Parts: sequence; structure tokens; C-alpha cells
Amino acid sequence: RSLIRVDEYVAACVSELGILAEFKRQQVVLEGTPCTLVTDPVLFRQALQNLLDNAIKYSPDESVIRVAIREREESIDVSVIDEGPGISPEHRARLTDRFFRPDRGRGRNSGGFGLGLSITKAYVRGIGGTLHYEPAQPRGSTFRLSLPKT
Repeated sequence: RSLIRVDEYVAACVSELGILAEFKRQQVVLEGTPCTLVTDPVLFRQALQNLLDNAIKYSPDESVIRVAIREREESIDVSVIDEGPGISPEHRARLTDRFFRPDRGRGRNSGGFGLGLSITKAYVRGIGGTLHYEPAQPRGSTFRLSLPKT
């Protein structure tokens, strides 16, 4: 564990995965202010990269993906908001189950095995945080990493 600038780590992830977004003519927009956190930088980065990769993969061409950093009293939240198809209510409870894919064909087309969110949840738990899902409006998904300040 070490003290990191969350905004700098997030910006680095956006930059690294930006080439994938450019290929689909997507725009990744970073919102938030500078903040610091004591955490495991490797696990944090891996969790965020998984969420960004999913957002890029499942969002349509020419869409916008937003990454928002919010400092709260007891946590720092990093949200990845996409314009993809979203997750139907009946599948939301199983999102982080290993090998679960809401749409079996979607996983095969993208090369996925249904492990990404399960692994991301494990990374986030490893640094004492939580992973949340909310439907984005009018469509899409919001995945939020909530990381404790202590």
C-alpha cells in the first residue's frame, strides 16, 4: 500500500486504453479533481482497467465514456459510465459471478469468458473497497469503485 494521486492513476488508465476507444471513434472524458488515497496501486489500476476495457468493448462506435472521480467524506469513488446496452434487471444480481455473461453471444464475440467483473470485484475487495452497478440513463451502465480513505 502506498499514497497515490487517484486522478493521475485514472488519467494514466484512460490514456493507456484510449487507443482502443479511438479505434471505435469513442471519446473518453475524465471528470474530477485531484485527490490522494492510500491503497495498493496495482490492484486499483487493474480494477479500473477492467472497467474501462468493458465500457469500451460494449459501447457503440462514436459514443462517450465518462470516468468520474468523486471525493466523499469517507471514500473516493471512481465511476465508469458508458452508453452500452446496459444490464437487464434479471441479470444484475449475478454480474460478478464467475463465468456469468448476460448475453452468451456477446462474450464469444468479444473473446470474454465471464470473468472480468468477478476479477474486478476481487481486486476491489483486496483493497478494502466495493464495486457497485447502476443503470445509466437513458441507457448504459455505471460501474463505481468505492475505496475507503482509511
